[in-house]
Amino acid sequence: MDYKEISENIGLEIEKLFKELRSGISAREDSRAFGAMIEKRITKNRKNVCLNLGYQTIGI
Repeated sequence: MDYKEISENIGLEIEKLFKELRSGISAREDSRAFGAMIEKRITKNRKNVCLNLGYQTIGI
């Protein structure tokens, strides 16, 4: 497995976290608040994403 395949796998798992948000995002959403929400959701679910893929988490 190479880095490209690993990053694609992680990307697919992260997409699952946001499927329910795709239709509910307002075009006028404040971009900073939206970015903070995205960061928070990924950080909160980082360990689960790694577990689902069989990867070992490391500190960030």
